[in-house]
Amino acid sequence: MRPAPRALPDEQLQALVSRRRQVVEMLTAERNRLRQSKPPVQAQITRHITWLQEELATLDKDLSGHIHNSQLLPALREGGRGEGRGADALRMHSGCPQTELHPSRRSGVSGVI
Repeated sequence: MRPAPRALPDEQLQALVSRRRQVVEMLTAERNRLRQSKPPVQAQITRHITWLQEELATLDKDLSGHIHNSQLLPALREGGRGEGRGADALRMHSGCPQTELHPSRRSGVSGVI
């Protein structure tokens, strides 16, 4: 059983998580468009996907920095849970899938153009 999501503790964190969710949604939409697109626009969509992935990586760094510089990290460690649980807590709040939180697990766009 998962605990119910709670409100995020500060406005900056809320803004970062909200923006991250938006970027993930745009990435999903562009990936779907790419699968259905014709060759003349595939390169443009692929460039946009690359840019969105870079933006997502930047947001992840910003979120990580914000968590480490705030009171949120000690709360996430509460109860013996390790630092790695922070991503799980943010995912609960943001509705983002795990694969979008870890760049090493993201599927890239390959073989397109």
